[in-house]
Amino acid sequence: MTLGKDTAGQVTVLAANTAQLNALRTEILGRILEQVEQLDSQELGIPLGSLTGFATASDLGPVLPVRVLTAATPTAAFEHVFTSSGINQTLHQVMLNVQVECTLLIPGGAVDTVVEAQVCAAETLLVGQVPDTYLELPGGL
Repeated sequence: MTLGKDTAGQVTVLAANTAQLNALRTEILGRILEQVEQLDSQELGIPLGSLTGFATASDLGPVLPVRVLTAATPTAAFEHVFTSSGINQTLHQVMLNVQVECTLLIPGGAVDTVVEAQVCAAETLLVGQVPDTYLELPGGL
């Protein structure tokens, strides 16, 4: 983030480095795809007791090997969040909202799931002039 100031030293603009933010988003999406592809090479085991339908037997018996195939579509979008943080202070956060729609292909069918996460990519505290007096009236007047 870059702050622009006027001749009096007051903040007039808060500019994001869009190229760097897009590079960060691209790198994160690439790493997500790598992690999802690694799931394909793993074998999972399901205890035979899980196939009986009885909860008490779910962890019993020999483990049956199961291969999992995955298909994923990750998306990511930036969101700017401004929060009051005191008298004439504003917290600005650039949040990266990541969503991964996954389809797991396992014996017996496909399972669809969505995983969401929010990550703070940048944070800036904007500090304005503090007034000589401050009055808080009841009822938000």
